This record gives sequence, structure tokens and C-alpha cells, in this order.
Amino acid sequence: MLTLLMKHSLGSAFFALALAAPAFSATCGTVESPTACSITVGGNTTYTVSNFVFNGANGSGGGAVYQDGDIDIDIGTGGGNTLLMTFSKHNGSPTPGLVFLANPGNVSSFTFTYDVAISAAAAGTAAFTTPDVVSYGLSSAVGNGFSTTQMILQSNPNGTSCSALHNSSGLNQGNCNTLPAGLTNLLTVSNITTLNGGTGNTSILTMTNLIAATFTADTAPSVPEPSSLALMAAGLAAAVARAVRRG
Repeated sequence: MLTLLMKHSLGSAFFALALAAPAFSATCGTVESPTACSITVGGNTTYTVSNFVFNGANGSGGGAVYQDGDIDIDIGTGGGNTLLMTFSKHNGSPTPGLVFLANPGNVSSFTFTYDVAISAAAAGTAAFTTPDVVSYGLSSAVGNGFSTTQMILQSNPNGTSCSALHNSSGLNQGNCNTLPAGLTNLLTVSNITTLNGGTGNTSILTMTNLIAATFTADTAPSVPEPSSLALMAAGLAAAVARAVRRG
């Protein structure tokens, strides 16, 4: 009876949340089979995301061992010059289910990595900045179940990290307020996710990485004021007249 109530509660919660699910700019396949993945935001900054690598998964206590084909990729923006990467459970296969889930006693974990290249799409310079944020778009936790994702920002050999946590107290997003030393225009992002059902349960429908950037436009060459042009013309005329008299 308890199991039935928990499943009903979880399903009802996700039904309500799904009604408010955001729309994404474009899909980029799965971590197993990614497609071309890039977006231009703000009319001036282009992000190109590539080199998706699944680094492994574990399951214990009957927890699912998720695979690279279970992770859908969407690319969009969180507003301004930001990149918003959204990762969700691939519908039904290779692991059954619509969400990443840990029931009572289940523990599941998985990790994957990808690269983000940034470039200017207009005259100027685009650069990574902070804060970069890891969070869950749609997730749940019942009892002492919890989900956590650590996002690691890397520019070899340096790195910084922050973590999101959803437990019975609610969702706490992770804010990375420092960029790795030596970062140029290529950032490597890793996600390490763990779902622990405890004596309750936990689930994730969507997890998000928000990557921030700035764009600095090139300074336009100065144009002389009309009065300055007139003075320049007068000076040129005087110089020509002197030259004629000398001649």
C-alpha cells in the first residue's frame, strides 16, 4: 500500500510539473549519439557544444545502471548571453522509464562530460564569465531520498565545481562563481549525478547547466565632427595657397 501511494504521489507531482515544462531551442540527440549542437544568443555570441563522453554508471540496491543512450540533450538560452544545456531521460530505452529514478533502497549514479567552445558572432570579443549554475528543471524527493549533481568546470589542468541538491527540504541549485585558471575559449563541463532513494524515493526529469558569457563590441573608429572637418579643410586650403605663392 505504501509503495502504491508513493508511486501515485510521484506520478501526480510529475504530471503537474510537466504541464509547465519549458520549451527548448533545439535537440542535440543523446550522449550516445549526439548531433550538431550550437546556438547563437544575443545576436553576438555563439556556443558550439561537442565531444560528449559518457564516463560510466553504477547501481546498487536494485538501482538502475543508466547508459549514455538514456540521456537526451537540448540546447537553448537562459536569457541574455547565456547557454542553457538541458539533459533529460530518453523516453523508454535503453533503460525503461520517463525519469531518472531511485525507489526505496536504490542508489544510481552516472557521469558524463562535454566541451563548450565560445566565439563572437559579431565584431567584438565573447568570453566566459560567472555565475555558472547547475540545477534541476523538474525533480522530486520524498522522505529522505535525494538527488545531487556536481558540475565541474575544467580548463586542463585546472577546475572548479558546484553542486545542486534536491531533498525533502527542496531544491538548492549550485552556483559556480569562479572560472578555472587559464580558461580561454574552450570549457570542459562534467556532470556527476547520484540518486539515492533512502527509505523514500527521488527522481529527475531534467537537469540543467547554465553557462554565462560576456560580449564586448569592438570600438568604432572616431568620426571627426563637422566643425573639425571645416577646420581641416580651411587648413588644407591655406597650405595649398602658400604652396602656390612660393611657386
